[in-house]
Amino acid sequence: MERAGSGAEGNRFQREEDLLRRVQSLLHRPEPHVVTGIGDDCAVLALPGAVDHLLVSTDLLLEHIHFELHQQTFQQLGYKALAVNLSDLAAMGADPLAVFVSLCLPRRCAASDIEALYTGMEELARSVGASIVGGDTSASADSLMLSLTVLGLAPPAAVVRRSGAQPGDRLFVTGTLGDAAAGLEFLQRQDTEPPASANPAAAASGPPAGFPEAVVRQLAQRYRLPRPRLSEGRWLARGGFASAMLDLSDGLSTDLHRLCEASRVGARLVLQDLPRSTALEAAAAFLQHGTEHYTLHGGEDYELLAAVPAERRETLLAQWPFRDTLLMEIGWVVPPQQGVKLITLAEREEVLPPGGFDHFAPG
Repeated sequence: MERAGSGAEGNRFQREEDLLRRVQSLLHRPEPHVVTGIGDDCAVLALPGAVDHLLVSTDLLLEHIHFELHQQTFQQLGYKALAVNLSDLAAMGADPLAVFVSLCLPRRCAASDIEALYTGMEELARSVGASIVGGDTSASADSLMLSLTVLGLAPPAAVVRRSGAQPGDRLFVTGTLGDAAAGLEFLQRQDTEPPASANPAAAASGPPAGFPEAVVRQLAQRYRLPRPRLSEGRWLARGGFASAMLDLSDGLSTDLHRLCEASRVGARLVLQDLPRSTALEAAAAFLQHGTEHYTLHGGEDYELLAAVPAERRETLLAQWPFRDTLLMEIGWVVPPQQGVKLITLAEREEVLPPGGFDHFAPG
C-alpha cells in the first residue's frame, strides 16, 4: 500500500517512494505495450488487437505489519485482502476481470481457516463480476501472508492516472475519512493476545467504559470491511470528470502528496470541509488524537480522491448518481511552487506534510 539519491541513507529508505524510484532506475525502458508502469495505482497494458486496456495491480497483506489475526475473522480478512486490491482498479476507472491469490501459510492455520479466507474473497469477487482464477501457495515459518493480483479492463480514453491534475482543478473525495484508523485504534486497545485455538473477530475487552459499543463496532467495520468504490470510480472516469485520481490507502495527507508529485502541482486542502462520520465525532473524546488527525493522516479509508476541472464542478455535483456515497469538495489544485498547504479552522495556511502511513518512514 506503498530514489536513488538524496532520499536514501545507506541501505535505509526514508520513504516508500525512495525504494520505488531506486527499483525503477534499475529497469530497462518499458516496452511499447506498457502504457503506464511503476508509479500509479495500476499498470496499464495495451494488448494487440484489444479494444480495452488491461489494468493490473498487486498488493500484499502481511501478518503483524498489515493485520493481526485476532482483530478480525478469516472471512473478513479474505474480503479485505481483495477489497484493497479492487480499490486500485476503482482509482483508475476499471472493471474487475480476474483475481490471482498467493498465500504463505503457517502451520497453525487450519483448513477451516483457509476455507473461510477464500469464502470472504469469493463473496466479494462474485459481487463485482470478477473470478478467482489462480495463484500460488507456500508454507511459512511464522506469519500469514496474502498477495493478490487483480486484472481489470477500461477503455483507453477513460483510464485515469495520478498525473493529470491541473492548477484550478477542484479536489473531491468520496465517503468519510478517518473511521478505519479510529476503528483500528479501538481494536488495538483490546487484549492483543489471541486464544490458542481460535480466531475470534474481537476477542477481548469491549469499548471504553461508558462508550457506545455500536459506535466502536461501526468504526471497526470500516477498518475490517472497506468498500472499494468501483462504480463511483468508473462513473468519474468514463464521464470525463476526473483529471487525476487515486485511492486513499495511506492517509489523505500522504496520498494527496502523491497525486501532487505525479501531476507536478500543489494543493490547498480546507480542514473544515473534510468529511467526518457521526461515529468518528462521537468517538472524539475517547481517541488518542483529535478528529482532524484521523481525517488527515489516518490510513485505510480506501475512498477516492479526484481532481476535477473547475468547469465540470457544477455538472458533477448536479449529476452525482450515488445517493448512498457522500461526495465532498475539499480543496483545489495550485501551481507547484505554492506547495501543499492546509487551510486551518482559523483560515490560516499551514504547510501540510505527508503524515500518513509509510512502510519505510524512520521510527
